[in-house]
Amino acid sequence: MSVKNWLKERFPIDYNKFIEINENIFIKEPIPNHMKKWFYCTGATPLILLSLQIVTGILLTFYFVPSPEMAYESVRHITEDVRLGFWIRGLHRWGSSMMIITLLLHMTRVFFTRAYQKPRELNWIIGVVLFLLTLAFSFTGYSLTYNQLSYWATTVGTNMFKQVPFIGHWALVFLRGGEEVTANTLTRFFTIHVGLLPPLILLFVAVHIIILRIHGVSEPEGFEKGHYAFYPHHFYKIIIVTLFAPALGF
Repeated sequence: MSVKNWLKERFPIDYNKFIEINENIFIKEPIPNHMKKWFYCTGATPLILLSLQIVTGILLTFYFVPSPEMAYESVRHITEDVRLGFWIRGLHRWGSSMMIITLLLHMTRVFFTRAYQKPRELNWIIGVVLFLLTLAFSFTGYSLTYNQLSYWATTVGTNMFKQVPFIGHWALVFLRGGEEVTANTLTRFFTIHVGLLPPLILLFVAVHIIILRIHGVSEPEGFEKGHYAFYPHHFYKIIIVTLFAPALGF
Protein backbone atom coordinates (compact mmCIF):
# COMPACT_ATOMS: atom_id res chain seq x y z
CA MET A 1 0.00 0.00 0.00
CA SER A 2 1.36 3.43 -0.97
CA VAL A 3 1.78 6.24 1.54
CA LYS A 4 -0.92 8.23 -0.28
CA ASN A 5 -3.48 5.43 0.04
CA TRP A 6 -2.50 4.83 3.69
CA LEU A 7 -3.10 8.48 4.54
CA LYS A 8 -6.31 8.62 2.51
CA GLU A 9 -7.76 5.66 4.41
CA ARG A 10 -6.90 7.17 7.80
CA PHE A 11 -7.70 10.77 6.94
CA PRO A 12 -10.43 10.63 4.28
CA ILE A 13 -10.93 14.19 3.08
CA ASP A 14 -14.60 14.05 2.13
CA TYR A 15 -16.28 17.42 2.67
CA ASN A 16 -19.84 16.09 2.37
CA LYS A 17 -19.17 13.29 4.84
CA PHE A 18 -17.57 15.70 7.30
CA ILE A 19 -20.60 18.01 7.11
CA GLU A 20 -22.89 15.03 7.65
CA ILE A 21 -20.90 13.95 10.71
CA ASN A 22 -21.05 17.41 12.23
CA GLU A 23 -24.80 17.86 11.72
CA ASN A 24 -24.99 16.21 15.14
CA ILE A 25 -23.00 18.72 17.15
CA PHE A 26 -20.86 17.56 20.07
CA ILE A 27 -23.56 18.24 22.65
CA LYS A 28 -26.00 15.81 20.93
CA GLU A 29 -23.48 13.20 19.83
CA PRO A 30 -24.16 9.60 20.96
CA ILE A 31 -21.34 8.16 23.09
CA PRO A 32 -20.54 4.41 23.37
CA ASN A 33 -21.59 2.88 26.70
CA HIS A 34 -18.02 1.97 27.70
CA MET A 35 -17.26 5.70 28.05
CA LYS A 36 -19.45 5.90 31.16
CA LYS A 37 -16.31 5.09 33.14
CA TRP A 38 -14.55 8.16 34.58
CA PHE A 39 -11.23 7.19 33.01
CA TYR A 40 -12.65 8.02 29.58
CA CYS A 41 -13.05 11.70 30.49
CA THR A 42 -9.30 12.33 30.24
CA GLY A 43 -9.50 13.02 26.49
CA ALA A 44 -11.35 16.34 26.70
CA THR A 45 -9.66 17.49 29.92
CA PRO A 46 -6.32 18.46 28.28
CA LEU A 47 -8.23 20.51 25.70
CA ILE A 48 -10.01 22.48 28.42
CA LEU A 49 -6.73 22.92 30.31
CA LEU A 50 -5.11 24.16 27.07
CA SER A 51 -7.81 26.83 26.82
CA LEU A 52 -7.05 27.81 30.42
CA GLN A 53 -3.33 28.00 29.60
CA ILE A 54 -3.98 30.27 26.61
CA VAL A 55 -6.14 32.68 28.61
CA THR A 56 -3.80 32.86 31.63
CA GLY A 57 -0.74 33.03 29.37
CA ILE A 58 -2.13 36.06 27.52
CA LEU A 59 -2.82 37.78 30.84
CA LEU A 60 0.72 37.09 32.06
CA THR A 61 2.30 38.59 28.93
CA PHE A 62 0.84 41.99 29.87
CA TYR A 63 3.29 42.15 32.78
CA PHE A 64 6.15 39.80 31.91
CA VAL A 65 9.36 41.39 30.55
CA PRO A 66 11.58 38.91 28.64
CA SER A 67 14.98 40.35 29.56
CA PRO A 68 17.65 39.01 31.97
CA GLU A 69 17.45 42.21 34.05
CA MET A 70 13.65 42.29 34.38
CA ALA A 71 12.36 38.72 33.89
CA TYR A 72 12.62 37.60 37.50
CA GLU A 73 11.50 40.99 38.82
CA SER A 74 8.46 41.00 36.53
CA VAL A 75 7.49 37.52 37.77
CA ARG A 76 7.87 38.73 41.37
CA HIS A 77 5.76 41.79 40.52
CA ILE A 78 3.02 39.58 39.03
CA THR A 79 3.03 37.30 42.08
CA GLU A 80 3.21 39.91 44.83
CA ASP A 81 1.93 43.25 43.48
CA VAL A 82 -0.57 42.68 40.67
CA ARG A 83 -4.14 42.11 41.83
CA LEU A 84 -4.93 38.38 41.52
CA GLY A 85 -1.54 37.96 39.84
CA PHE A 86 -0.57 35.11 42.16
CA TRP A 87 -3.80 33.31 41.22
CA ILE A 88 -3.34 33.73 37.46
CA ARG A 89 0.29 32.63 37.66
CA GLY A 90 -0.67 29.69 39.87
CA LEU A 91 -3.32 28.55 37.40
CA HIS A 92 -0.83 28.81 34.54
CA ARG A 93 1.96 27.06 36.42
CA TRP A 94 -0.02 24.16 37.80
CA GLY A 95 -2.22 23.97 34.72
CA SER A 96 0.83 23.01 32.66
CA SER A 97 1.65 20.15 35.05
CA MET A 98 -1.95 18.96 35.09
CA MET A 99 -2.08 19.09 31.29
CA ILE A 100 0.93 16.76 31.06
CA ILE A 101 -0.57 14.38 33.63
CA THR A 102 -3.98 14.24 31.93
CA LEU A 103 -2.32 13.72 28.54
CA LEU A 104 -0.35 10.80 29.98
CA LEU A 105 -3.55 9.33 31.42
CA HIS A 106 -5.34 9.78 28.09
CA MET A 107 -2.49 8.16 26.13
CA THR A 108 -2.36 5.29 28.64
CA ARG A 109 -6.07 4.68 28.20
CA VAL A 110 -5.76 4.79 24.38
CA PHE A 111 -2.82 2.36 24.49
CA PHE A 112 -4.38 -0.25 26.77
CA THR A 113 -7.76 -0.15 25.00
CA ARG A 114 -5.93 -0.44 21.64
CA ALA A 115 -7.71 2.62 20.30
CA TYR A 116 -4.60 3.38 18.22
CA GLN A 117 -5.25 0.50 15.82
CA LYS A 118 -6.37 0.79 12.19
CA PRO A 119 -7.70 3.18 10.99
CA ARG A 120 -6.67 5.45 13.90
CA GLU A 121 -2.86 5.12 13.69
CA LEU A 122 -2.46 8.63 12.32
CA ASN A 123 -4.42 10.11 15.21
CA TRP A 124 -2.17 8.25 17.67
CA ILE A 125 0.91 9.76 15.96
CA ILE A 126 -0.64 13.23 16.15
CA GLY A 127 -1.40 12.63 19.83
CA VAL A 128 2.26 11.81 20.48
CA VAL A 129 3.27 15.02 18.68
CA LEU A 130 0.82 16.97 20.86
CA PHE A 131 2.39 15.45 23.97
CA LEU A 132 5.87 16.47 22.81
CA LEU A 133 4.64 20.00 22.05
CA THR A 134 3.16 20.18 25.55
CA LEU A 135 6.52 19.17 27.02
CA ALA A 136 8.17 21.89 24.93
CA PHE A 137 5.63 24.39 26.26
CA SER A 138 6.43 23.37 29.82
CA PHE A 139 10.20 23.50 29.33
CA THR A 140 10.29 26.89 27.61
CA GLY A 141 7.80 28.38 30.08
CA TYR A 142 9.72 27.15 33.11
CA SER A 143 12.87 28.82 31.78
CA LEU A 144 11.25 32.24 31.54
CA THR A 145 11.35 32.95 35.28
CA TYR A 146 15.14 33.31 34.90
CA ASN A 147 16.10 32.49 38.47
CA GLN A 148 18.98 30.19 39.42
CA LEU A 149 16.82 27.07 39.27
CA SER A 150 15.40 27.80 35.82
CA TYR A 151 18.81 29.00 34.52
CA TRP A 152 20.49 25.70 35.34
CA ALA A 153 17.46 23.73 34.19
CA THR A 154 17.78 25.50 30.83
CA THR A 155 21.50 24.74 30.76
CA VAL A 156 21.01 21.05 31.48
CA GLY A 157 17.97 20.76 29.19
CA THR A 158 19.67 22.34 26.19
CA ASN A 159 22.81 20.25 26.81
CA MET A 160 20.64 17.19 26.18
CA PHE A 161 20.01 18.40 22.63
CA LYS A 162 23.76 18.43 22.08
CA GLN A 163 23.79 14.63 22.30
CA VAL A 164 21.52 14.23 19.27
CA PRO A 165 23.62 12.75 16.41
CA PHE A 166 24.61 15.03 13.52
CA ILE A 167 22.37 18.01 14.42
CA GLY A 168 23.03 18.18 18.17
CA HIS A 169 25.44 21.12 18.18
CA TRP A 170 23.34 23.04 15.67
CA ALA A 171 20.21 22.51 17.81
CA LEU A 172 22.10 23.68 20.91
CA VAL A 173 23.30 26.89 19.25
CA PHE A 174 19.87 27.53 17.74
CA LEU A 175 18.06 27.21 21.09
CA ARG A 176 20.61 29.17 23.11
CA GLY A 177 21.37 31.77 20.48
CA GLY A 178 25.04 30.95 21.02
CA GLU A 179 27.28 28.53 22.86
CA GLU A 180 26.15 29.62 26.34
CA VAL A 181 22.84 30.45 28.04
CA THR A 182 22.54 34.23 27.68
CA ALA A 183 19.98 36.96 27.07
CA ASN A 184 19.55 35.53 23.56
CA THR A 185 18.39 32.24 25.10
CA LEU A 186 15.68 33.97 27.10
CA THR A 187 14.49 35.88 24.03
CA ARG A 188 14.39 32.74 21.90
CA PHE A 189 12.57 30.72 24.54
CA PHE A 190 10.00 33.50 24.93
CA THR A 191 9.52 33.64 21.15
CA ILE A 192 9.13 29.86 20.95
CA HIS A 193 6.76 29.77 23.94
CA VAL A 194 4.52 32.63 22.82
CA GLY A 195 4.91 32.81 19.04
CA LEU A 196 5.79 29.36 17.66
CA LEU A 197 4.25 26.70 19.89
CA PRO A 198 0.66 28.07 20.24
CA PRO A 199 -0.23 27.99 16.51
CA LEU A 200 1.48 24.60 16.15
CA ILE A 201 -0.43 22.98 18.99
CA LEU A 202 -3.75 24.52 17.87
CA LEU A 203 -3.17 23.17 14.35
CA PHE A 204 -2.47 19.64 15.60
CA VAL A 205 -5.41 19.77 18.03
CA ALA A 206 -7.73 20.75 15.15
CA VAL A 207 -6.47 17.86 12.97
CA HIS A 208 -6.72 15.48 15.95
CA ILE A 209 -10.37 16.41 16.53
CA ILE A 210 -11.24 16.27 12.82
CA ILE A 211 -9.86 12.73 12.52
CA LEU A 212 -11.72 11.74 15.68
CA ARG A 213 -14.95 13.08 14.21
CA ILE A 214 -14.37 11.21 10.94
CA HIS A 215 -13.65 7.79 12.47
CA GLY A 216 -15.66 8.20 15.66
CA VAL A 217 -14.80 6.88 19.10
CA SER A 218 -13.33 3.38 19.10
CA GLU A 219 -15.39 0.68 20.81
CA PRO A 220 -13.14 -1.95 22.43
CA GLU A 221 -14.27 -5.55 22.77
CA GLY A 222 -15.71 -6.86 26.00
CA PHE A 223 -17.89 -3.85 26.79
CA GLU A 224 -21.65 -3.47 26.71
CA LYS A 225 -22.85 -2.39 23.29
CA GLY A 226 -25.04 0.67 22.86
CA HIS A 227 -24.85 4.43 23.18
CA TYR A 228 -25.91 7.24 25.46
CA ALA A 229 -26.11 11.01 25.01
CA PHE A 230 -22.98 13.12 25.40
CA TYR A 231 -25.05 15.63 27.38
CA PRO A 232 -25.59 15.71 30.30
CA HIS A 233 -23.77 12.68 31.79
CA HIS A 234 -20.45 12.67 29.94
CA PHE A 235 -20.40 16.46 29.70
CA TYR A 236 -20.62 16.95 33.47
CA LYS A 237 -18.05 14.22 34.12
CA ILE A 238 -15.56 16.10 31.93
CA ILE A 239 -16.25 19.34 33.81
CA ILE A 240 -15.79 17.63 37.21
CA VAL A 241 -12.52 15.97 36.16
CA THR A 242 -11.23 19.26 34.73
CA LEU A 243 -12.06 21.16 37.92
CA PHE A 244 -10.55 18.42 40.07
CA ALA A 245 -7.22 18.40 38.16
CA PRO A 246 -6.11 21.98 39.10
CA ALA A 247 -7.30 21.32 42.67
CA LEU A 248 -4.71 18.52 42.86
CA GLY A 249 -2.01 21.02 41.93
CA PHE A 250 -2.95 23.42 44.69
